[in-house]
Amino acid sequence: MEVKELQRTQELEKFFGDYADVPREVIVKEDALRFGVKFSREALERASEGRARSYYIFSYDKMESAELEQGESLKAPDEFMVEGGPYELRKTNIRASISYESPYVIDVVDNETWLTSEHNAKIGKVSFPPVPKYYKKKFDDGTSYAEIVPVVGWGTRAFCTILRKCALWNFDLQCKFCDLNANYDALKQQGRSYTLKKSIEQVVEVMKAIFLEQPDDESRRYTYILSGGSVMSGKGVYADVKFYTDYVKAIKDAIGNRWICHLQAAALDREGLERMKDAGVDCYHPNFEVWDANLFKALCPGKEKFIGRDEWIKRTIEAVDVFGEGWVTPAFVAGVEMCRPYGFKDVDEAIHSTTEGLDFLMSHGVLPRADHWCVEPLSALGGNPTVPLRYFVELDRAWYRLWEKHKLPQIPGYRDMGPGKSVYQQSAILDMGC
Repeated sequence: MEVKELQRTQELEKFFGDYADVPREVIVKEDALRFGVKFSREALERASEGRARSYYIFSYDKMESAELEQGESLKAPDEFMVEGGPYELRKTNIRASISYESPYVIDVVDNETWLTSEHNAKIGKVSFPPVPKYYKKKFDDGTSYAEIVPVVGWGTRAFCTILRKCALWNFDLQCKFCDLNANYDALKQQGRSYTLKKSIEQVVEVMKAIFLEQPDDESRRYTYILSGGSVMSGKGVYADVKFYTDYVKAIKDAIGNRWICHLQAAALDREGLERMKDAGVDCYHPNFEVWDANLFKALCPGKEKFIGRDEWIKRTIEAVDVFGEGWVTPAFVAGVEMCRPYGFKDVDEAIHSTTEGLDFLMSHGVLPRADHWCVEPLSALGGNPTVPLRYFVELDRAWYRLWEKHKLPQIPGYRDMGPGKSVYQQSAILDMGC
């Protein structure tokens, strides 16, 4: 007998019962991240009045930007907030990954904007992020301030991707889930203003506008994140330290030490770590991506070749001595453990593997983040099937339990944890709690 697939509301409600210890907001958020969302024309016009998507690092869409027929690449937001509705959801910020195949539609119903599923079932009311005043400013060359440094996390975190290409692509050794270089090329082909390498002068000017000229009527900025592709010498040696510390020093000189500086870079040796710290980096992200040794080799071939998994782990743990407990926050790409053809076929095996990694790193004072994997079509893993909802719900629960077990602090500058409090859009780990 053929088993009929559950409608989204039916599966959500089943999970609400099966995981009574997990906030409903977590379950709804992870499901919306799994499938992405699509917009009705009327809802998209409303969204366009808010803060438009910046493509601040990756595409985070489940379809190519050239396939977006309603102008979503210019009108849709990076994130949206959902609350209320039949499940009485507390405010939950969700990354807006675009997919025309999604069962989730942001639509206008009775003049209100809702997240809906099949048969127009209401999930929660939707609001869009406000536009910061500095977004209207431009440089003499016409470049928008928002193009240089946009904000995410409902305006609380400035995010600057300094270099929008990664040198590992030059060796055909890029991480297989990454679409960084391909996304840059695709957006440039469409004529979008999309800066490859941002100048120190422009980055500093925008940071000053964000943090020193912030209007009183805007939500407070808490931190800024510097990111970008790996920088390699001609001999295949990471050159992240020199490249990124020049930016860090210039920003710190301009705006001071009040705001937390996050930097995403390769796993550095002790000398490199201390140079980053001396330059002014407060919180360090040596993104680890995936725990299993075989998957690390298959999915992160450049990191494996030029540094290696064991050395990456060693350097990540050593970084705690330099930056402090909870101030080393590498990302895991949650869900990529189940990718085809490399990953686990069983949810329990995938959860066990990643939980093992989280537990090990947390026991050493590392505070890993689990960011929901978006299957981007221009990555090497494009076309992969949707990862089961159970994987994400159980991983979020495991992450929170381990965080409590090891008595770690909150991620610096990411604001409060818990349902209705967190504004982290990348996954639901910070929506856990009471």
